[in-house]
Amino acid sequence: MKKLTLFTLIIAEITGFSQNMISTSGNHFQALGFCFAWNLGEPLSKSFPNLKTILTEDFQQPGDNDFTDNLTDDSLALVDIYNATNGTNWTNNTNWLTGPLYTWYGVSVINHRVAYLDLKLNNLVGTIPESIGNLTALQQLNLGVNPIYGSIPSTIGNMEILQQVWIAGTDISGPIPPEFGNLSLLNNLQLNSNQLTGGIPASLGNLTALKYLWLQNNNLTGTIPEELFDAVSLEQLQLNDNSLEGVIPDNITYLVNLELLRINNNQFTSPLPPGICDDLINLQHIFLEFNNFGIEDCNVIQCLIDNPPLYHLVHSPQNSGFTYPDNCEYGISTDSLALVALYNATDGTNWINQNNWLTGPINSWHGITITQNRVSQIDLNFNNLTGMLPPEIGNLTQLTYLNLRGNQLSGAIPDVIWNLTNLWYLDLGQNEFSGNIPAQIGNLTMLHALILLDNQLSGTIPVELWSMQNLTILSLSFNLLHGILPEEIIMLPNLTVLNLYYNQFSGPLPDNLYYLPNLESLAIGGNYFTGTLSMDLCTQMPHLVELGIDYCDFDGESCEVIQCLIDRGGWNFFQHSPQNSGFVYPDDCTSDSASMMQVVAAAGDFFSTPTFSISFTLGETVTETFQNEMVTLTQGFQQPWDFGSYQWINVVQGWSGISGYIEPFNNDLGYLFEDHQEELVVLSNFNGMYFPSQGINTLLNWNYASGYQAKATEDFDIKLRGLQPDNTSLELEAGWHILPVLSACNVAIDGGLGNVNIQIVKEIAGTKIFWPQYGINTIGDLAPGKAYYILLSDISIIQFPECTQSTKGLITADGKQTTPFYWSNPSPTPQSHLLMIPGEFISAMKITAGDFIGGFTALGLCAGIVEISSPIINHCLTLFADDPLTSGLEGFIEDEPITLKHFCINENKETALEVIFEPTFPNQGFFAVHGISGLKSGELAIGSAGGDSELKFNIFPNPATSEITISWNAEIQEQMQVQIYNAYGQRVKELKTVSSPSGYRKFTIDISGLGSGTFSVSLKAGTKAGYQKIIIIQ
Repeated sequence: MKKLTLFTLIIAEITGFSQNMISTSGNHFQALGFCFAWNLGEPLSKSFPNLKTILTEDFQQPGDNDFTDNLTDDSLALVDIYNATNGTNWTNNTNWLTGPLYTWYGVSVINHRVAYLDLKLNNLVGTIPESIGNLTALQQLNLGVNPIYGSIPSTIGNMEILQQVWIAGTDISGPIPPEFGNLSLLNNLQLNSNQLTGGIPASLGNLTALKYLWLQNNNLTGTIPEELFDAVSLEQLQLNDNSLEGVIPDNITYLVNLELLRINNNQFTSPLPPGICDDLINLQHIFLEFNNFGIEDCNVIQCLIDNPPLYHLVHSPQNSGFTYPDNCEYGISTDSLALVALYNATDGTNWINQNNWLTGPINSWHGITITQNRVSQIDLNFNNLTGMLPPEIGNLTQLTYLNLRGNQLSGAIPDVIWNLTNLWYLDLGQNEFSGNIPAQIGNLTMLHALILLDNQLSGTIPVELWSMQNLTILSLSFNLLHGILPEEIIMLPNLTVLNLYYNQFSGPLPDNLYYLPNLESLAIGGNYFTGTLSMDLCTQMPHLVELGIDYCDFDGESCEVIQCLIDRGGWNFFQHSPQNSGFVYPDDCTSDSASMMQVVAAAGDFFSTPTFSISFTLGETVTETFQNEMVTLTQGFQQPWDFGSYQWINVVQGWSGISGYIEPFNNDLGYLFEDHQEELVVLSNFNGMYFPSQGINTLLNWNYASGYQAKATEDFDIKLRGLQPDNTSLELEAGWHILPVLSACNVAIDGGLGNVNIQIVKEIAGTKIFWPQYGINTIGDLAPGKAYYILLSDISIIQFPECTQSTKGLITADGKQTTPFYWSNPSPTPQSHLLMIPGEFISAMKITAGDFIGGFTALGLCAGIVEISSPIINHCLTLFADDPLTSGLEGFIEDEPITLKHFCINENKETALEVIFEPTFPNQGFFAVHGISGLKSGELAIGSAGGDSELKFNIFPNPATSEITISWNAEIQEQMQVQIYNAYGQRVKELKTVSSPSGYRKFTIDISGLGSGTFSVSLKAGTKAGYQKIIIIQ
């Protein structure tokens, strides 16, 4: 297209002058109060009031004079939209093609670019032109409820700062352009009620800022791409009334901010992902009806029904006529009956711990875990269960974990146990079970750990057991089992522990035993195995660190293998002599080594030299002669068959406190967390940290007598293998400590630790607390595997009791944390501040049970919530600090003032609280890590803190480099205060301005010099306030 320049423009006082013009460019002319467009080569006559315009050759584009070239592109795109959609018949086309661009109806201009285009309900008839993609500065586009047709042009992907798109209620057809995935700032995409076809583009998952995705009432087909759920900011997802099919991808659980989910009236099939109930913690509205869901989704539906925050749940009917609950079995009812039968059959009234059994909700019963409204875990180890297991236990079909170790259960193991095909972990060890291991054990194909040690089981190992390829732990020691160890053992490639100690097995060891690639522990002593040990035992099992081959019938030809094993070293446990025949290494081996030495073995170890090894009992004095070698042993350790104890520690996603009651054989942190280097972010206490991704380890080793605070990207378990020390006491100075739980049982916090000078015990990254001075106890019991913060007023000796003692703790208030639907969930961190709220204050403020009190930062972030269980008792509000390991600001910073709000559940209203902080507390009204504050008195502030008090505003551009423009919709007459905070909560810029009485309401702020990062912008005017985050790149 030829470039034209303005040759002459004469402004005259002649009204109504008409001048013939011939355009050679096919564009439009705009100057000083008028705008006119024409087609290429078209001769025109036009009157311009008070203006005499002579257009000669080389007439310029508008951007070459008063505006930029970009504005020219914008104006041309708008002219194309006007022409393509029959602009002359629009409902409102005020000033289009005649006035300045910023006066055209529905058009807003910022910094000489078109930023907003709103033509909804305006009778646009036609198609959307490709040139709409030239509006590269557009932030909002609304063409909704117009009879436009055709397809959405792919050029829309060029509008890279587009934030909101409404093209709904039209006749638009064709596919959704995948180029929408280029719009990284898009937060609202509404394409509902059109005629769109095809699938949902996977590229929409690139839109990590997207909050609202409305695609309902179209003709979309295919499945939901897994990539869609990478759009983790989604709050509303509406896909209803299409023809979508397949299963809902499991990674829908990524959408932790989701509040509304509509997938009804499609062809989706079972199963529903369990995470819809378990993980979508902010979900308030869900519509599932008229799909192809069925009976296998009953548990998820029941879980959703039991989920208190839901305001709308529509689940039935389905396309097949399936209806909940008519076509479902009441799984939880069946499970509860099975648990009651277990309680009655095993003398539940005399259990050591029977907390809440038969009285509270099932998920509060000691040792019971509920998942998807079914019993998934039972952990009643060392709990004095007696009698026989009832057959009803076979009804617990969703059970994955069953631990009944260390009780007095007797009789045969019920056959129904072998029908629990979802079991991953089964521990019935240290009981009095008898009879055979049946062939039906092969049904448990998902089992990872089978522990039946120390019972009275007899017979042979059924061949079906060797087909359980997921087994990692097989422990059958101290029974009466017999037979050979078959070649089929090679079919257990994942086996790490094989413990057959002290049975009646016989015959030679199979050759392929030595080729189990992951075996770490092999205990086969105390049997009648025969033959010569293979050298492969020494050379082909590099991961083996525990080996017991004593008290068998291996012959003297095994000496070379034993010597190789001794020379190899690296053992946590190794016992090879004597054999049943009396054979002892090295006495009965040919060796001319001769030396005499005296050793003192430390408790918990065994002694070995290049030619022999020996173990002995604690405190035993033994003198042994080994072929000219005399060794005097004056102190000892465990029996040869004792592999020590095990403890599994669960490390949960996010922050938590962990500890162990086992002193591990290998306490190297790299070894303990070897399989979880990616999941573990950091492990720390007051003495140092282990930060594997950064190569930092100032803790060095795991300390049995210490607790830790840990952060993980997802849940995982670690196993401590070692000894449980006799000494379970700690001597601690006054002040704050991280308290480990040195007990295998729950320990009552109130009186269970002896006469201790306890001021406060609180959860690490949690809200449960023991504050005896004010009668607050939401902890009840200290749980094994966890760690807690403890504040002592004086030097104290904490003594953990033995597991035979009762550990029932009294909880005086509910420690749960629920959230009002429009308060954001606090992000728990180890650094917290405690605020004591007296019952007198609660009563005086007329706050009732079920209401909430929340603590808020200066930026309006909710950093702590407590639900009022009773208006007459004291409560504790836990306030969390910002997490230094995440970007953005999510909690308090040091010395930040604390703001309190009250949410009335009955009136659904939020109210600010004006309070007086008790001066006798150390921190009063300012946040401090491990700080303590208390309220003295208070009164309700006038007005509401929510509702109309929110100030809504826009920031452009975002991300920004040197300046930002803030604009808002409502007229504000009060003085406007703007504050900008960095990611650490520090105020880095502040200014005050007054909004214009008329015209476009905006102002620009210089942000140069603030540096790169995420910042929070606070806007306040009178009683209104608003907050937004921006990204600055410099």
